[in-house]
Amino acid sequence: EVITYDMQTLQAHLLMPYPSSSGSSSAASSTTDAGAGAPDAAAGAAGQPPPAPMRSSYALAMSAAGTLVAAGTTESYIRLMDPRTGHKVMKLKGHTDNVRALLLNKEGSLLLSGSSDNTVRLWDLGQQRCVQTLNVHTDSVWCLAASPDFSVVYSGGRD
Repeated sequence: EVITYDMQTLQAHLLMPYPSSSGSSSAASSTTDAGAGAPDAAAGAAGQPPPAPMRSSYALAMSAAGTLVAAGTTESYIRLMDPRTGHKVMKLKGHTDNVRALLLNKEGSLLLSGSSDNTVRLWDLGQQRCVQTLNVHTDSVWCLAASPDFSVVYSGGRD
C-alpha cells in the first residue's frame, strides 16, 4: 500500500490500495491522525477482516508538480497514479525482479528505474515504454540520481 500524509493537518490517506485475494481493493478514503499510529487503510467491509496484502512497494517517486506518483513493486512493474484523484495512470512492465529505485524528471515525462534484475531503465512516460536499458551492474540496483536534464545518471547497488 502507498499512504500519503498531510503534514499540516497530520492526516493520513490511503493512496494506492492493494487488492485482496478476491480482486477487490480496500477503501481509498481511509484517514487517520498520523500521531495515532498506522492508518486502518486495509480494513475490509463492515464485519469482514481486512484483506491480506498481496504485494509491496519498495520505491516511490513524485513529479515536481505533485501530479504523478510512481511506485516500484515486488511484481517487477511500476505503477503510476495521480495522487490528487487516486486514479491509476499507467503500469510499466519490463523489469524481471523487484523495482527498488525510482526517479522522475522535473517535468514528469521521464522516469528512471533500478531493479533487483541488475538493470537501470529509462522510461518515456508519454510513450509509456522503456526507451533504454542499462546493464552496468552485476547485482541489485538500490539507488538512483541524475542531473536535472537526465543527461548524466548515477546508480548504486550491491555490487
